[in-house]
Amino acid sequence: EPRIGAQHTRGLNRFTAGLGVHSQVQATYLYAASNGVLADGTLRMPNAGMGMTRSAHAVLGWSRPLGEVWTMKAEVYAQGLWNIPVSLEPSAFSLVNSGAGFSRLFPDTLVNEGTASNRGVELTLARAFRDRWFVLLTASVFDSKFIGSDGVERNTDFNGGYAWNALASKDWRFNSAWSLVTGLKVTMAGGRRYGTPDIEASNAARELIYLDEGFNEKQFAPYFRLDLKTNVTWNRPESTHQLGIDFVNLTGEENVLKLTYAPDESGD
Repeated sequence: EPRIGAQHTRGLNRFTAGLGVHSQVQATYLYAASNGVLADGTLRMPNAGMGMTRSAHAVLGWSRPLGEVWTMKAEVYAQGLWNIPVSLEPSAFSLVNSGAGFSRLFPDTLVNEGTASNRGVELTLARAFRDRWFVLLTASVFDSKFIGSDGVERNTDFNGGYAWNALASKDWRFNSAWSLVTGLKVTMAGGRRYGTPDIEASNAARELIYLDEGFNEKQFAPYFRLDLKTNVTWNRPESTHQLGIDFVNLTGEENVLKLTYAPDESGD
């Protein structure tokens, strides 16, 4: 698979560019999934010959130091994907959305005729670990679309639109034996995409099925999470002891991952 990269430095500025073609196999169980038995008694595995997904990447980057310890970096990227498995019958289904949750997919016959695209801008501001502390700030604005077998362009499950992270850590050295490390991490991202549930189809399949119309046009509230980490280290001549405590989701945010099928069959 051809890939090429280039780098040019002018003064404090560094410019980079990269192009590449990549291939990816699907989840192993999809190739062996069976939905019946053939006349000769062998299992019918409609996706045993499914091909690999292909993608082409293009990236342009710029970076430069801001003083002795700070660095700034920016990247612009575009990605085109093809040979994505989609349903044989026209629908909004595409395997490009797999991995958005924890459930497995067991689709019927798939064909490598789907496409998708990703593009965005990323910015990174970093302070190197100096004087026993560091800071890392990242931000990204992006757009992610796909086309299923019905020929309609839609948002992928992952098209939140933006994401940013802030990470900072400080090493408090009391003496040669004792030290305390504290770290703070903040993450915020655009909410996951979802659509309108097909109630009749969901009840029949016993799992959540979305209507093709309006697929992934809705969006959950933004994701937010604040974590704090502390770690005490005690250095001995022949051993090191560590005691750490992680405070996860300090603000108690109830971030929504996805909708799920959970019928009320109590009879009330």
